[in-house]
Amino acid sequence: MLAYIIYALLGLAVLLVVIGIFLPSRVTVERAITIDAPAEKIFPWAADLKLWPQWTVWNAAEDATLAYTYPGPTTGQGGSMHWTAKKMGDGNLTFREFEPAQRLVYELRMPAHNTTVYGEIEFESAGGGSTPVTWLDEVDLGGNPLKKWLGPVLKKMLGQAFARNLVGLRNATLSGAASGPGPK
Repeated sequence: MLAYIIYALLGLAVLLVVIGIFLPSRVTVERAITIDAPAEKIFPWAADLKLWPQWTVWNAAEDATLAYTYPGPTTGQGGSMHWTAKKMGDGNLTFREFEPAQRLVYELRMPAHNTTVYGEIEFESAGGGSTPVTWLDEVDLGGNPLKKWLGPVLKKMLGQAFARNLVGLRNATLSGAASGPGPK
């Protein structure tokens, strides 16, 4: 009986690895919202990393151990922030491209997970005073078939975070004061 259990567990492990080989190594997460304001009014909330904890899910209310430091400028190309947190892990984010009222491109590194995320927030003037805002992240999980199993989980978690963040950005823009991310 014990031999059957061992063979079943071994078979399951092999199956997970084989399926993992065929899972995509690149994960892309994208969410969008249209905000009834011009891009010039929305952009300042996203352009300054010191404001992010006020409208994103990445704040002390979500993880009490979260602590940010800002080693230099927090806006413009090269603007960056570092954080430590038990729940979310440690990491840093740096703006790589910065086009006012149009686009922010960033690189996010989480050394403990050996992960680099490439992200972009785009502001597309739609006329009539409204602006579609699109948030996109792309991460390469590499060739490890077991790490590729994180893709669907990561996609779901980031998608939910982006949706809440975009609602927080909309609320901050329309009210002129940040009140945290959107509801869970």
